[in-house]
Amino acid sequence: MQSNARMNDLELGREVVLWLQLEGRHDAISVAAAGGVVTLTGTVRSWGERLAARKAAGAVHGVRGVVDDLEVEIPEPERRADVDLARAVDHALTSNPFVPESTLVSNVEAGVVTLRGSVEDRSQREEAGISVCGLPGVRGVRNLIALNSSEDTAREVGLAIEAALEDRAHSLARRVRFRVEDGCATLSGSVENAASRAVVLAAARGVPGVTHVEDYLRVGAEPT
Repeated sequence: MQSNARMNDLELGREVVLWLQLEGRHDAISVAAAGGVVTLTGTVRSWGERLAARKAAGAVHGVRGVVDDLEVEIPEPERRADVDLARAVDHALTSNPFVPESTLVSNVEAGVVTLRGSVEDRSQREEAGISVCGLPGVRGVRNLIALNSSEDTAREVGLAIEAALEDRAHSLARRVRFRVEDGCATLSGSVENAASRAVVLAAARGVPGVTHVEDYLRVGAEPT
């Protein structure tokens, strides 16, 4: 049983490598798979390439979750001082008619852009992230923009967990309980194994507006 699982992980890893090769994003990326969760390590040349690699890996059939440990190393000619990048970020946000820039605050440190504030809906939050992620010199984007209510953010957490668990969402997601307060998502309940736990935690942490995750999940069946 373990050998079959191991072989499936090896095959899944090879499939992800092949997909990255087809996308032209394989030169400095290493892939490891365990329990259907794929871990990407290595370097890429831009934040956009990192997002594309993550998306390509997640699109492979059988992948239940992606752990992104990639690092962005921008080539010397494309590097920018933080002050210049901050101006570019501000211009990108104010130029996007779908972004309520008056409610947002941005910060740039070592090429990493952090967005904070609150908006009315998810599309506005996504637009803000899209506006800055492709700017030259960006090493990373932390989209911490929250929806205007914790209830909306909690709903986002629930949807993210269900999407991550895919075909088993209905049976497993019901066993995961969560609440969100001031950006902190507290997860409790049970998951079937360590891989499912990693997927659930990654899904919750990936929800914009969630700044911290408290993990009280148990591995195994719910007590009766």
